[in-house]
Amino acid sequence: MVSHPARLALAAALLVAVPLVGPSPALAEDAVLPPGHPPVATRGGHGGLDLFGGIRLHGRFDIAYERHGYTDDLTEGKDAFRNHHRFLFIERHVKDDPFFFNAEVLGLNFYEMGFRLRGQGEEIWRVSMAAGKVLVPFGADPLYHHAYGGRVGADQRVLPIVWGEYGLKGALELALDPVALRIDAFVLRGYALRDASAILNLQTNGAPLDDLNFAGGGRISASLGAATLNYSFYGGTLDHDRSLFMQAVDLTIWRLDLPVLEDFALTLGALRADVWGGDAAAYYHFADYLQLRYYPLDCFYIQYRGGLDMRDNRDGVFADAARLDRFDTSAHSLSLGWIHGNFSLVLQHLWQLELRDEQDDDFLRVIATYEF
Repeated sequence: MVSHPARLALAAALLVAVPLVGPSPALAEDAVLPPGHPPVATRGGHGGLDLFGGIRLHGRFDIAYERHGYTDDLTEGKDAFRNHHRFLFIERHVKDDPFFFNAEVLGLNFYEMGFRLRGQGEEIWRVSMAAGKVLVPFGADPLYHHAYGGRVGADQRVLPIVWGEYGLKGALELALDPVALRIDAFVLRGYALRDASAILNLQTNGAPLDDLNFAGGGRISASLGAATLNYSFYGGTLDHDRSLFMQAVDLTIWRLDLPVLEDFALTLGALRADVWGGDAAAYYHFADYLQLRYYPLDCFYIQYRGGLDMRDNRDGVFADAARLDRFDTSAHSLSLGWIHGNFSLVLQHLWQLELRDEQDDDFLRVIATYEF
């Protein structure tokens, strides 16, 4: 009943891989921002706007036209204008000052402050700590574009759209030429269940602030040239004697410096979240993705992305064929993207395939984005 077995077999193999590792460029002397912090992840290489006292401003905004609410037949859909990115970031990372802060100030999606220490001279290490509503270092992207289930950004249905959570996190980075290593760890407000028989929604079931369930975890990352491998894990209690353990593996290979391969970028990953304990049955959620992007020109790309999102499984490794319903989905999209400086324009079509009870939820989108 489950499609694309080759990709699923690869995802299952990744889940049990031993050298499970994520992104961390070498600690160059002029690298002021800790790798993986939000301005690095969000501004797409744009320098932002310098204000005062070492403070820098970044932003990302878009407008999208969509044709949605149909299955295959565009003429049966509805029209809509939507806004998916409306972020304004303030950061302060000054080379000679160990203290820093990052914040998204429009939606207050995160606000974190901390300090960093780095080795002097020939040392190859750097340590940072941050507290507040921190971006959770889980998966390949710390802010917005988790792709588990084959959908990203505001479309994603597995993890929080912007996973910022109250807590504390730290990172150790090591530049071990030619490999760069990074180890993240965190303690956060976790998830909660209203009753023992409820099925956990990873996107929305955060614990209330007046009755915290603490959670902890981390991410181990390694980069070698254009390739980055991440292993992420997360564990905590859910009330009613129930527990959660979630893990994910993500691999990125970005335009290898080889003939033909220099025009391709590949990312793939898989996530599994297990819930057990109490008097209710144990179950798990599974989601994966595969994204292949081809650049015939540096300013133009063609992209395929696909993935499974399998909920409330009681048997198997990534799917339970006996429990398929409309919440078990396979998403596939094709995109054409054009980039010019700070501006991008993307045409995308997404097919959302429910494995039972097909819904009218395909869409066509044209989205224009400006970031600085």
